[in-house]
Amino acid sequence: MNMAGGNNGTVIVLYENDKIVLYKRHKDNSPNQQTESMSFKAKSKGTFKYRYKLLNAKGSASSETIAIAVN
Repeated sequence: MNMAGGNNGTVIVLYENDKIVLYKRHKDNSPNQQTESMSFKAKSKGTFKYRYKLLNAKGSASSETIAIAVN
């Protein structure tokens, strides 16, 4: 996740197939760039859809959804 600047998110939410799999507090270092990386292992074969959302007192911003195929 990379947000170039502006009002940083104070909470990061990661969705897998529209279900929350991570809810994490994040340091507000506004207006500086905000980045976060995550890694995990696939649980099974299939196609999984991921997106994240950044939240703060002013609102939220969401990423586009990406699909990952696990063979």
